[in-house]
Amino acid sequence: MQPEHIVSSLAQETFHGRRFVVFVFVLVNAAMVGAGLLIPQGFVATTSILVDDKNIVQPLMQGAAVPTDVTDRGKNAREVMFGRKILEQIFDYVGWQKSGETVQDRERVFESIKKRTSITQVGRNIIKIEYRDTDASRAYKTVRKFAELFILESLAAKRAESASAFDFIEKQSNEYHAKLIETEERLRQLRTANLDARAGTEAEVTTRLNELQSRLERLMQELREAEVKGNALEKQLSGEVVVAVAASRESLYRARINELQSKLDTLRLSFYDTHPDIVQLKQQIEELKGG
Repeated sequence: MQPEHIVSSLAQETFHGRRFVVFVFVLVNAAMVGAGLLIPQGFVATTSILVDDKNIVQPLMQGAAVPTDVTDRGKNAREVMFGRKILEQIFDYVGWQKSGETVQDRERVFESIKKRTSITQVGRNIIKIEYRDTDASRAYKTVRKFAELFILESLAAKRAESASAFDFIEKQSNEYHAKLIETEERLRQLRTANLDARAGTEAEVTTRLNELQSRLERLMQELREAEVKGNALEKQLSGEVVVAVAASRESLYRARINELQSKLDTLRLSFYDTHPDIVQLKQQIEELKGG
């Protein structure tokens, strides 16, 4: 059979069965539309936090206290962010209250948040937070709040560690001061009791007293220097955390602006700038830039 005859035969068959072809076409399109409606659209928001591995109390403690262990930063970050304290704040901030009318509902939301959140360590000092949601705004807010709360909790932990170290320093300072007074009193009594002693003996006692006084004064000076250094480090820590919070917020805003700008560029391929969705996106971008 010639190719022309084959094509003609297929065309005739298609024409006679056109209703069936149209039916199949409509059915396939309906199935695709239904799948699009049933399968929720997913959005992923991510942010990264640079973790400072410097320990501010280590130079002060000289092995006397145990510094915070931040070796497994990913595990530590998950324990902090998945704690009830932070989950409660995420729940209230993002706006899950409508879903959590009972304690059981609230717990289910907590579990859902944890399942949708991925917290991993990237490299040595970077923690990556990723959250998936069907709502783009909720995904963005959740990641942003997780980052802010984690930074604040880290600051609180460092402050507690610093307070413990400074308490130790103050205690040691008081002990050395007490020893100084005790030593001076003993040597005074010794000198009084040996007024009639030979000159050589008194000279030895005086020399020993001077040595002890010099030693204790040197220790006191070292402790005072450590306290000054500790106060300076505490102020430095507070400043660094404030900068870290600002940097984290800036990166989140920048990522959100890029996301909205991409959507805006896509819509402009099909609609004019007067389209409501385009107008709304432009307003959101301006608000983020202004913030």
